[in-house]
Amino acid sequence: MKLILFVILYHFANPLHSDPDAGYYPYPSEVNRLSIRTLQQTETAFISGKVTDTKGNALMYASVFIDNTTIGAITNKNGEYQLKNVPFGQHLLVASYVGYDFISISLNVNKPSVTRNLQLKQSKLEIDEVVIHDKISKNKWEKNLKKFKENFIGESMNASSCKIINPKALIFHYDKETRVLTAKAREILVIENNGLGYTINYVLEKFELHKYKSCTYLCRKQFIPMKPENEVQGELWKKNRETAYKGSMQHFLKALVYNSFVEEGFVIISSNSISPVNSREEVDYFLGHDPDSLESEIHVFPGSNNNERRFWFNNYLHVVYTKEPEGYTYRAIYGPRYRIKSFQQSWIRLLKTEVSFNILGYLNDPLSTMFYGYWAFEKESEALPLDYCLDF
Repeated sequence: MKLILFVILYHFANPLHSDPDAGYYPYPSEVNRLSIRTLQQTETAFISGKVTDTKGNALMYASVFIDNTTIGAITNKNGEYQLKNVPFGQHLLVASYVGYDFISISLNVNKPSVTRNLQLKQSKLEIDEVVIHDKISKNKWEKNLKKFKENFIGESMNASSCKIINPKALIFHYDKETRVLTAKAREILVIENNGLGYTINYVLEKFELHKYKSCTYLCRKQFIPMKPENEVQGELWKKNRETAYKGSMQHFLKALVYNSFVEEGFVIISSNSISPVNSREEVDYFLGHDPDSLESEIHVFPGSNNNERRFWFNNYLHVVYTKEPEGYTYRAIYGPRYRIKSFQQSWIRLLKTEVSFNILGYLNDPLSTMFYGYWAFEKESEALPLDYCLDF
């Protein structure tokens, strides 16, 4: 059976400057002893500043947030903002305002208080209002919207609980020669995820759907927790968030810090290609090896500060999560005859020599990696804020 790959390039870039000659790097078990106290007592910072235009005029009601988190604020009448409880580490500080180009600034948070003023330029790019005059144009737009939802929101179980609040903000273009569908948004795209209990504001920078269903997108996003209607809904969201977290890349990276990936249910296999295991017996075969030998598959080193780690491996890293089965909607990739497996499997390929990540479980530069398999299948409908790990 032919394997169809879904490829996602995630949403922010922050180049890693590595120093391979800095000295001896311990293996994961040694890193673990150095990092557990830091992980359990994550340091946080207070960030404040002012948002203005290029003439120095204060911008009231501008949105300022830490990319891919629940941490955000709206500026007051003086253009001032305050962000509390920002975890130490590398972040993107994002500011947006209607009629202005948004900006994102790489920020290395390593002290309790940080001041950062932001200046926005008036947007020169004007997207003409698209008026749908006939039924053919309307049908074409709706078909493209369906493709966008499938490849941005995804087709997992939570996807049916996601709703784009302002879909008419989306503009699509299909290039017949390259067979690439692109999408742009006139304004911040708002998606309500009623499966996980978040309203998410997206600044969509790039969306490209290529032939053979490979998809790349780049966006900045702010998570806003929704208020449950009752206790039952609140407990359901809590359970769904835990399910979304387990087996995710965020879960895996945090397990690397603890050096507990075996206990957490992960099996890692070095591979020269994307070759899936097809049975639980094959997974058990790899588990039957000495767990310590798995450390040779991936090398983890200290990062530039106590809140970061770096890792590298050869070729592809095949990651199997054994404590959760594939969702039934996963068979949509292969067809109705596909038999759902009792485990999930993903592949990582590095696009750089080595990659750095925060000890809370997120990559400093997601564009430094390529994902295949289940992690690529679980798109925005399964996304959690980066500060989700602060809750436990």
